[in-house]
Amino acid sequence: MTAAVAYTIPHAIIDATVAWGTAWLSVTALAAAAVGWGRLALAPFDRAMDGPRFDHRLVTLAVGAGVLALLVLVIGLAGVLYRPVLIGLLLTGAAGWIIRRSAPIPHPSEPPPLDHALTRLAVTGGRALAVALIAFGVLMPEFFHDALIYHLELPRYALLHHRIDFLPWNYNSALPANLESLYLIVLAFSDERATKLIHAALALLCVAALGALGRHLAPQAQASRQTGRLAGTLFLLTPSVVLLAGVSGNDLGLLFFELTSLLAWWRWRMASRALQEGLSSSPGRAWLISSGLLMGLAIGTKYSALFFLAGMTAAWAALLGSNRDERRLVLRAYVWWLLIAAATGSPWLVKNLLATGDPLYPTFAAHLNQPFLDEAGVAWLRHDLGA
Repeated sequence: MTAAVAYTIPHAIIDATVAWGTAWLSVTALAAAAVGWGRLALAPFDRAMDGPRFDHRLVTLAVGAGVLALLVLVIGLAGVLYRPVLIGLLLTGAAGWIIRRSAPIPHPSEPPPLDHALTRLAVTGGRALAVALIAFGVLMPEFFHDALIYHLELPRYALLHHRIDFLPWNYNSALPANLESLYLIVLAFSDERATKLIHAALALLCVAALGALGRHLAPQAQASRQTGRLAGTLFLLTPSVVLLAGVSGNDLGLLFFELTSLLAWWRWRMASRALQEGLSSSPGRAWLISSGLLMGLAIGTKYSALFFLAGMTAAWAALLGSNRDERRLVLRAYVWWLLIAAATGSPWLVKNLLATGDPLYPTFAAHLNQPFLDEAGVAWLRHDLGA
């Protein structure tokens, strides 16, 4: 008995170490490929993206992750979801690292933040507590209902059959799935440990985006940087965020795309204002394009992004002034932004339209002559809606 225990425990430790090591390597490769794909996608506009490097890196990572997700959709619909193909996607993204970031166009420097010891202690302590709680959730076995029936199960099914398809017994297979496409990549080489690490990392990236927004929303205030830090800390300490960051969900991926879209939009707003005041020669079109892309990627992640789209439209409306020429410029920029967002978010919706007749399936399922779901799927949908 003692010998068996002595033999089992070291092997269990070795197995766990190998499993977690594989998960970390998979997530690291995915992140590196996402940055590379982001550099490739934004290369034509790189020189026009003035502003802090940190903002550029966040937006580059977000755009690259979205590009990877859409490429997985394409190869999934083509029925070639094989490991060599996925490795090719990762290696191609890694090649994007050879594209170097151009020197940023000079912009007004921000004042140094006020350094209050109490604020610094609250931020550090709050974040340490939140990260510890999130780490505890990541280490636990997956228990999240949505993860078990579609965030993880559908990517695994797609890998098993080498294609992305509709499953009449699971209505979730007709939902937008940009983040699940990223999960699919790491699940080809690891397990749910990797997907949990991705969602936890997205929580930290949201904190970084909130910090960047805090620095820009009040650039003349010395406390603006601390405002961003406090906002990120309060966000991370929100109980629902701590819970979601420890499971394989998609909510924090949605939020990351939305926050980076807002960040890029704000950079465009600042560039546009600087151009009008003669302080810059860049109209900020690259930031506008990036914001539209990220808005579309949010729509391709979860239907609830449409509410954020409505909020962003209200923000655009707030820019309309009394000057007719300015209104024309704002309206033109908004139309371009909306078209880019619609084009980027449309692949999943077009896929649904062709298969079910409902681009927002199952929103209008009751009005379709040929329902997509079979009896088991309808029962499952009613169960979820009732719950």
